[in-house]
Amino acid sequence: MAKHQNEPIKTEAYLKNGESVCNLDHMKPEQKNVIGAALKKKYLNAVFADTAVFTSDIPLQSEIIFKDKTGWY
Repeated sequence: MAKHQNEPIKTEAYLKNGESVCNLDHMKPEQKNVIGAALKKKYLNAVFADTAVFTSDIPLQSEIIFKDKTGWY
């Protein structure tokens, strides 16, 4: 019986900020870390809703994370 070769799955991640959409592949690693920390904090607060509250020292202001002198990443 011949083996069936699967094609690799291609995925893209986007983040909507207001009316702009940003591709996460085009972001700097520091920006990805901030987004990951925000998602992890949201997840942990949902899982441990009645037990604990998680906070972050990383600023999550979208103007700082997603804009530079040239515009959106």
